[in-house]
Amino acid sequence: MFSAAKLFFAYGLGNGLTFPIAVGATAILMAKRPTPAAVFKRLREFKPTIFYAVPTLYAAMLASPDLPRPEEMNLRRCTSAGEALPEGLGKRWSAHFGVDILDGIGSTEMLHIFLSNHPDDIVYGTSGRAVPGYDMRLADENGKEVADGAVGELYVRSGHPLLYQSDLFVRYIDAPPTEHDATKTASEHFSGNQPQKYGQCTSTQSQFIHRSWPFELVLNFSGIRLCL
Repeated sequence: MFSAAKLFFAYGLGNGLTFPIAVGATAILMAKRPTPAAVFKRLREFKPTIFYAVPTLYAAMLASPDLPRPEEMNLRRCTSAGEALPEGLGKRWSAHFGVDILDGIGSTEMLHIFLSNHPDDIVYGTSGRAVPGYDMRLADENGKEVADGAVGELYVRSGHPLLYQSDLFVRYIDAPPTEHDATKTASEHFSGNQPQKYGQCTSTQSQFIHRSWPFELVLNFSGIRLCL
């Protein structure tokens, strides 16, 4: 497993530490900045079968004059998170390497990805379906579930016993509760542990989720978010 995303945020922590330990896999760690050249060097030299990155890096790699041939690497699975993966970018990567990119949404509060495309069940331009173990729904400003195709706030709850016992994430340390605190509306949407709100999305009849726009002002730098 090779994650260009670093260990200092949840996506990279799961990719480079939690998952390899869980399944007994080898993790390739890279201290350098994940430029296309640095990433290509590891992909060619160590030939990992699973690669994790963000859309900005995938785009830079495809645009690089040093783009490897598929036979130079040994990829069988690629994932993307941190920002929405454009449909065209996913298709271009798949056409060149013969490997799809599984795009998803995750967060530090939820420990990792909770919404994702799945192998053999991919719709580029969407963030996929709920990962097993997570419940989610799209609701309007009154807490009522919205119809397919309508924009609603994405609420997510984990059914995992460990996360359930701790009520997951209530608020940041030393941050006082506000009228916008997600816990205020938790009981309106789920019983038990508290759901978290993750921005505005739309859904299809097949339950694929499309991102619309964030519920707060966010600057996104290659998958690393700065909330204003």
